[in-house]
Amino acid sequence: METYSIRFKNTDSHKIQALIEFVRSLDFVQSVETFSGVSENKTEDTSTPDDYVTLDVMKARYPNEWVLLAHPKMVGMTVLGGKILLHEADKRTLTIKGKDLIRKYERVIHLYLGEPSKNAHIGLMKKTNPRENTLSVSTAMKI
Repeated sequence: METYSIRFKNTDSHKIQALIEFVRSLDFVQSVETFSGVSENKTEDTSTPDDYVTLDVMKARYPNEWVLLAHPKMVGMTVLGGKILLHEADKRTLTIKGKDLIRKYERVIHLYLGEPSKNAHIGLMKKTNPRENTLSVSTAMKI
């Protein structure tokens, strides 16, 4: 078995994905692995369209768990899906384990996939200093 490496410029990802799918369809290709390297000291996104998981699939896989999502797709405040980085039953465990992971992604959110308890409190955040990106709890509401 021989291994080949192809390096792409940061161009149209749809064209690259189409090429990868074409190569996978060839009968003499055993496997195709994709990697994203690091250039200019920046971490590049290694997600592929296969990494995207819809909210319905997440709820079926991880009922009543917390998930940490990168690249969330949202409409308004409604989460449609994203790339699952972690899932845990306990929010604190998720936060501790995800601390280093969130630095690698530009946009990360966490959400609970179950029904909130009747005594749940939600803290609403607002930017207090946009230049420093500092946040403060402005309101807490009971559900």
